Amino acid sequence: MLYYVRRFDTLQRISNRFNVPSEAIIKANVICDPNYITVNTPLIIPEPNISLPKSQGQPPYYIVQFRDTFLCLSKEFKTTVNNLIYMNRLNPNMIPTGYEILIGDYLQNPDELSKLWEDTGNSKCDELSPDQVYNIYYNGSFTWEALGRQSIPYLMRLINNPCDIVKYYSIVSLGRIGSNNNKVIGELTKFIDYENELISNAARWTLLRISLVRDHSKRMHVTTVENRIYDSPDLNSNSFTVPAGSQVMSLNWSIPSPTNEKNIFGETLLYDRVRFFTTGQDGYLPRLGFNEINVI
Repeated sequence: MLYYVRRFDTLQRISNRFNVPSEAIIKANVICDPNYITVNTPLIIPEPNISLPKSQGQPPYYIVQFRDTFLCLSKEFKTTVNNLIYMNRLNPNMIPTGYEILIGDYLQNPDELSKLWEDTGNSKCDELSPDQVYNIYYNGSFTWEALGRQSIPYLMRLINNPCDIVKYYSIVSLGRIGSNNNKVIGELTKFIDYENELISNAARWTLLRISLVRDHSKRMHVTTVENRIYDSPDLNSNSFTVPAGSQVMSLNWSIPSPTNEKNIFGETLLYDRVRFFTTGQDGYLPRLGFNEINVI
């Protein structure tokens, strides 16, 4: 089940309330300091015969909580302290509470990644399987983000590749980086009237995301598809439709379905908890396909 931490809660009190060992709750969630849990944090309370992935522990992002440490998070996400610092360009002496960080295994040589994108797009653009698009381009977009501003010259070239899949994910990658670079903005503007609506919309969403990052923070995102937002991580809960291009702020990433709902590939369905920037309303966005986030 999903439980929201209340004022004066402790891990032991929650453990006693639900008759679940505190060690099991820690294992089911990312909790670096068992003596401190933040009010309103959604916690998965383990239930018998329901095996779920660690809540808030799945790529691509995580929101840093008070008393998190690099060492703890590196163990939780099965990476190294140096990788976390490098991918997120953080001060090694502190990790800021409330900061959105990349947590996946996304580091790769940019020359090799650029060649992979270019060669695959040139030779197989119309024959790419969903697996290939996901593994090469969707996951690759987070690699470009992890590489940061050094990615920009590569993406500025890839954006003009004749394959629209390469174009689309190059634009999305620039949105993930969120750099307020005049050359980037100028290049993206050229695609606003592109004949393929998917590309033109991606350019608009990316320009909007760049402005949101500039004016607010990297926790601000833009939805890329029309979707439904749910009151809880449950497809049977109340919901409403949200259009592509909606502005949202990330609250908690990768909350597994407490009842172990499955996606189309038989994996536990993940949700991302967001707040709509214009209305202040909170809700859960279900991930699509291979548990892909549907925001830039």
